Amino acid sequence: MVSIYIGVFCYTRGMKKLPKSYTVLGQKIKITQKLEPQYLDRYAEYNLYGLYMHDKLEIYVSPDQSLESQWRTLFHELGHALCYRSGLAFDDQFRDGLHEQLVELYANFIYESFHDKK
Repeated sequence: MVSIYIGVFCYTRGMKKLPKSYTVLGQKIKITQKLEPQYLDRYAEYNLYGLYMHDKLEIYVSPDQSLESQWRTLFHELGHALCYRSGLAFDDQFRDGLHEQLVELYANFIYESFHDKK
């Protein structure tokens, strides 16, 4: 987690554009703002801000939101990546509701702790 904190601090100073990739627990995760048609079809009914695709080791962040919201979405999806990479997401006791709560808590903590306050 330390590498995520340090990297997030560097990226969020000045709220620069999103990185092209990020390493989570030793695995490089690609970050994209283009979603393949197969995923567009699968999630068409949702107003998708972001998506972690474990099978592709890729995070999608919608460009149709403010830069602040893009960063918050990225942190949220990095939380999903962290859960998958750590094995937590495969634990039967770690159900969707708890998973989403933990990921959102993590995302808010990272954003509020490390972005420049004006």
